[in-house]
Amino acid sequence: MKNYIFDLDYTLYSSNDIDLTNTQIFYNSFKDKKFLNKLLKKLKGNKYLFSNGNKAHVDHVVKKMNLKGIFKNIANSDEFEMLKPDNKAYDYVIDKFKLNKKDPTYFFEDTLENLDTAKKYGWKTVLIDEDGEFKKTPKNVDFKFQNVEQALIFFININYNH
Repeated sequence: MKNYIFDLDYTLYSSNDIDLTNTQIFYNSFKDKKFLNKLLKKLKGNKYLFSNGNKAHVDHVVKKMNLKGIFKNIANSDEFEMLKPDNKAYDYVIDKFKLNKKDPTYFFEDTLENLDTAKKYGWKTVLIDEDGEFKKTPKNVDFKFQNVEQALIFFININYNH
């Protein structure tokens, strides 16, 4: 079965979705992401969340975006001793999510360093390049999209057409 692992910050939401004025406004600025929710539910395979954010941050944002119950499992920075892109974080999620090397794993992320490490594990890498910073697709990136919704539409269509 296919595995889809998502970063949270600037991957499942963009800078356009939030207000960075202060912490209180930041957390209140998150909204229900109905279309994202619908796309994630339509995507066939195991869906996981792998974030360098702490448990309180991840839980709050997932709840505000109405994404509770979407992910088979979630790993946050309170659980692993080293943050992405350190190998120990990836080793932790492989164990926690019980990932089988034989199953294709797709990793959705906005940071190249984190994708570089994922590539070393044989994962397919999906860059969310909101600002269009990369005109050419970087070396260790298999897929590049401007936002996660475009990426999900692409992967949903591949699943239905193959």
